[in-house]
Amino acid sequence: MKQEKACRLKTVGFNAQEIEGFAELHQSEIQNGFLTSLGQEALRLLYSEIAENHNCIVVAGFQDGEAKPVGFIVGTVDCAALYRDFLKRNGLSALRVFLPRLLSWTRLRKAFETLLYPTKQCNPVLPGAEILNFAVRPAYRGTGLAQTLFLELMHRFAMMGVGQVKIVAGEGQRRAHKFYEKMGAKQVGWTSVHKGQNDLVFVVENKVSYQSMLIIHKPGMVKRVFDLFFSLLGLTVLLPFILLVAIWIRLTSRGPAFYRGVRVGRGGKRFRLLKFRTMVADAEQLGGPSTPDDDPRITKVGRILRRYKLDELPQLFNVLKGEMSLVGPRPEVPLEVDLYTPQERELLSVTPGITDWASIRFRNEGEILRGSPDPHLTYRETIRPEKIRLGLEYTKHHSFWVDLRIILTTLWAIAGGKPEVLGEMPGTPSVNLGPPERPDAVLGPPGIGSIE
Repeated sequence: MKQEKACRLKTVGFNAQEIEGFAELHQSEIQNGFLTSLGQEALRLLYSEIAENHNCIVVAGFQDGEAKPVGFIVGTVDCAALYRDFLKRNGLSALRVFLPRLLSWTRLRKAFETLLYPTKQCNPVLPGAEILNFAVRPAYRGTGLAQTLFLELMHRFAMMGVGQVKIVAGEGQRRAHKFYEKMGAKQVGWTSVHKGQNDLVFVVENKVSYQSMLIIHKPGMVKRVFDLFFSLLGLTVLLPFILLVAIWIRLTSRGPAFYRGVRVGRGGKRFRLLKFRTMVADAEQLGGPSTPDDDPRITKVGRILRRYKLDELPQLFNVLKGEMSLVGPRPEVPLEVDLYTPQERELLSVTPGITDWASIRFRNEGEILRGSPDPHLTYRETIRPEKIRLGLEYTKHHSFWVDLRIILTTLWAIAGGKPEVLGEMPGTPSVNLGPPERPDAVLGPPGIGSIE
């Protein structure tokens, strides 16, 4: 075995140069693959989708001082959903890039075989999660990097509740077969992604059980019925208003009416959080992740929606689907969750919500950040530690009465009342809802706020 080379791992927030590196490494190390034959521009487009898709996990290794990866592994919990999302979001771009390369019958046939493969069940008991691509520079083979990438991917799968992972490798990929068997994978059969090609199918049991790291608090029957009833009632009553606001947003600024951001929910499962868009299109490229009230990226309509918290209304759809609850710690972006300490990971033991203690206390978060020369630094030092503390307080003391008090207090605060005026209800903890004070220290590593 070669001498181990120290590499830093990265799982989210890939920039254009790093995505370019994925395409280059794929093309050089997966030389006989169908996707490789489509060229680097096609690969770049595909990896741009993979890096942002909530059904995918990317783990990349970087050598210090290098901007492009020395190795990466890609996994997905739903390959069919990935392809659908890719075609939906990149339809015209994909047509422009792929069409000239699919003029031959062989490539066109292979394209259809690739798209249809996820729906072909050679064995109905095979897991849905699978490893899509895995590449390591030759100089880093035998250094332990491949094993590190693989184990980190298994950890990420475990965070999403995945217990088994499927691997499909070509018959001639002997090096890959040995590696997967070394990592505990077992060959369970054969399949054929493309006509005339034999591929081995492996299944690996995920020995990393994220569920065992947390006591996952499943929502009780009363809480779920409460969520279902009021989310349905709210959507029934407010649907005309939601549609009018969506039209208002589309007419007054460029871009979609809704913002769909990836968030991490209970047990580490990812989902798409729905909000009204309150900022200009491509806001991520125009500024930092924390948003003060005087942020120029906020639209005129967005200021009104933010003032009365109306931008959160579409999350009733998330509640209806069971991804969120009316009450619970606010869901965070994957980059923030990656920085959680073991103590902070307890926030993932409950279903995230539309409102919680922190939402009430920091209802004027934008005002706190107003005028700051570095809003994100102010957020990390002033707001994040207390948000984490209040979220952990909820995980320890949540109940129907706590939820009811939070809902009533939230409505009172939105109406302009002072939350401290409302008395405590039976079984609720004592929580300070007064104006936040600047803490002396940050609890755990600095995090990142949401841009919307």
